Amino acid sequence: MSLKQELINEVDDLFKGNYVIHTRTKIPDIEDIHLDKHGEELELAMLFIDIRDSTGIINNLGRLITAKIYKSFILGVAKIAKENRGELRGFNGDGILIAFSKESKSSDALSAAFQMSWFMKHILKPKVEEYFQTHPKLKHSLFNFGIGIDIDKVLVIRAGISGKYSNDLVWVSKATSNAAKLASLSAKPESNLFNIFITGDIFSKIRETVTSSMSFWEEGLWNNIPIYQSNHSVELA
Repeated sequence: MSLKQELINEVDDLFKGNYVIHTRTKIPDIEDIHLDKHGEELELAMLFIDIRDSTGIINNLGRLITAKIYKSFILGVAKIAKENRGELRGFNGDGILIAFSKESKSSDALSAAFQMSWFMKHILKPKVEEYFQTHPKLKHSLFNFGIGIDIDKVLVIRAGISGKYSNDLVWVSKATSNAAKLASLSAKPESNLFNIFITGDIFSKIRETVTSSMSFWEEGLWNNIPIYQSNHSVELA
């Protein structure tokens, strides 16, 4: 059978028939989900953090320096996520997706965001901007980042083909999409250097906590969705 016909048949099969969807509370690992028509569904707070203008960084500073930045970025974010009961569930160097599943998932995600903000501003930023000063095209640039958070039921599927490194988990929900898009808002001039963006759904769940004091937040609207934005950070212990 030709590759063309094989793909036609397999895609047709994926669009037909029943999928087996299980409800769970624990974040699944890749071995928990079959590659066939199987998925796991659970409510998660999804946090996405990424670095602004990573293309400009690699184009001007080169692969080795950019690799040092990425390694430091992922190290710091991973440790802070773990400290706040979050689990890394996707990254590509300049962007990291983190899932929170505990009962306090919204406040856990927010606590992680405030600590990540401090790490990015006070530990990583000075190191990166030292390199910026050595390059004429970056000398007047500032290192920046964005964090987006949303909450929703997430359908987790395993997609790809059989074989090591040929498939991975996909986190299907508006929360995943919104978190990534909200993180990108920090690149817009009108963001006023806000780094953290959360949906109204997240805010409504954490508004009674100390860390959600309105003094930290400015209300906004994005795609007709109420959001809250902040440049607050919490120093690491």
